Amino acid sequence: MRPHRASPLPFFFVLSLMAHAAMLAGWRTPHAISLPALGDQILEVALAGAAPVRNHIPAGTENAFEAAGPESVSVYRSDQENTSAQSAAPASVHSVPATEQNFLLGRLNSELSRHLIYPPLARERRWEGTVWLGFRLESSGRLDQIRVARGSGYDVLDQSALHSLAMVGRLPGAETVLRGRDINMQLPVIYRLIEN
Repeated sequence: MRPHRASPLPFFFVLSLMAHAAMLAGWRTPHAISLPALGDQILEVALAGAAPVRNHIPAGTENAFEAAGPESVSVYRSDQENTSAQSAAPASVHSVPATEQNFLLGRLNSELSRHLIYPPLARERRWEGTVWLGFRLESSGRLDQIRVARGSGYDVLDQSALHSLAMVGRLPGAETVLRGRDINMQLPVIYRLIEN
């Protein structure tokens, strides 16, 4: 007759229980949330949804700008445009292939990241939001007609995004891609607080 040998199953069951209990205990331990220092740049710029504009008005906002009046819409214009914007006929605006557009957006992301800050007031009050900026990228690479196309709900975030894009001024290398074409674009700037 064979000697009865104990099954290893209870041993592994107990070992599994201990391992799972240890993992759950570590998972339930509250982690200290630390807010970033005021000098840190804490924002995310999303470019995935950016696209050339073809006179598209977001649904539900058809009359928003008319009802609000021109004083409530933020627009940055160059000095040259300010003198001729009212009398000039609309310039020819083109679209560019997706690969060229992605190249331009990548360059714009790089340039914009040098100027973006998360406004201290918005950080203190934990304001987050997405600002859609509209602009014309001229064939020379100059950014013009920069405006807030759709606000975040917080003027301080909208103005920060607007000012940051205006600081870029010109996109180096764009003239070789655009080859004499101007394009209108929209760019989402997403402000999100990141907790460490």
